[in-house]
Amino acid sequence: MLGLSNAARAILLAGITVATAVAPSAMAGPDPAAIYEDRCANCHGTDARKLARETMKLDGGRVVLNEDGSALRALLDHHGRQRADEADALTMYFGELLAKPK
Repeated sequence: MLGLSNAARAILLAGITVATAVAPSAMAGPDPAAIYEDRCANCHGTDARKLARETMKLDGGRVVLNEDGSALRALLDHHGRQRADEADALTMYFGELLAKPK
């Protein structure tokens, strides 16, 4: 195998095994339910679906606020302390909650 010693092959195989095991979770991205629970629920209540149904709606595939029709994602840019990828994940999460039947 590529002229590698047995020790080098073992190290290479171990590295591939670790990379394969870790890569899917690293690529999965932020967990929006965990973000909500950790950073939002204290002020907005523990039921994310209830919050979504009472304050948001889907408009052409976008999650917007009932109050003024502005995009949820724009609000999240300056509300709370999440990173951009977390705000994206939260927006998708709320969209999925809104799309589910009651």
